[in-house]
Amino acid sequence: MRVGVIDTGLAPAVLAAGGVLLGEGQEAHGHGVLTSTLLTATIPPSALLCVPVFDERGVTTPLAVAEALDRLCAEGVGMILLALGLAHDRDVLRDACLRAVAAGVLLVASAPARGGACYPASYPAVISVCGDARCQDGEASWLGGTPALFGASPLPPSSAPRTMAGASMAAARFAAWAYPRLIDAPDIAEALRTFPAACAYHGRERIGGGMHDENGGDDRRPAGSSGADAAAGCRGGGDSGQHMA
Repeated sequence: MRVGVIDTGLAPAVLAAGGVLLGEGQEAHGHGVLTSTLLTATIPPSALLCVPVFDERGVTTPLAVAEALDRLCAEGVGMILLALGLAHDRDVLRDACLRAVAAGVLLVASAPARGGACYPASYPAVISVCGDARCQDGEASWLGGTPALFGASPLPPSSAPRTMAGASMAAARFAAWAYPRLIDAPDIAEALRTFPAACAYHGRERIGGGMHDENGGDDRRPAGSSGADAAAGCRGGGDSGQHMA
């Protein structure tokens, strides 16, 4: 399965190992270098295709992202990482996401741990991911939609400064976590039903409250069928580190 990335570009090591850049990237701040490095924890570099959409300021437009989604779908990818966010809903972006999902593509988008809705993570059928400090490398948490569907470690690769931590890194880590599960499943819907039970944590992270959910239970527990159904329905919310004008 090939994986699409909508970002600033790919890490040089990823390109050298067969990753494909469909356009010219702006890597002044290396956002795509970090997210693509995290993706290769489980995804072969040669399976990555990136459409760069950001300028030197780290800004893009809903139309550019929509066109990137359409292009990656035409390339036959099975999953697309969108480590970016827009504060307002835009028809052109919404419609492109709906087309991608209708084509059977899993969309993973970064979401803020706090704050209002942001897009595309808030669209139905988009997997929203925020940072969850409980998660270690290779772990994910099931949050059920508040503030996102899933969580993952917000830390960047170990070689990068921790100031680059955030929802973008969490979304990339989650996509890497999801990849082998998608490969092994008969279809995306079936894979999504297994995601909550496979997570290391269930329920929101409680800052300063220890490893317990809001109901007082141990959050390292299997998710029930309601979690599986919600994941299969894929409703999210949120933002990231890269932004759209």
